[in-house]
Amino acid sequence: MANALNWFEIPVSNFARAKLFYEAILQTTIERMDMGPSIMGMFPGGENAVSGALVQDENCQPSSTGTMVYLNGGEDLTAILALA
Repeated sequence: MANALNWFEIPVSNFARAKLFYEAILQTTIERMDMGPSIMGMFPGGENAVSGALVQDENCQPSSTGTMVYLNGGEDLTAILALA
């Protein structure tokens, strides 16, 4: 097993805003996928890479008491904080 985790989902209430935010701070493109009533935004991944998605769905709400997901911002967060 290459990674203990292989997938994460970040609940969002405003998909467009969340997509712009994560694309800006991670300097990447998040692909939107409509899955029935849900909207998902796929983070790029690769072989043996942990990846995930933004998820807007009525049954999946953002919460300050939910699971914490830590994204790798590199060794110096100055540039990412400027984008945020």
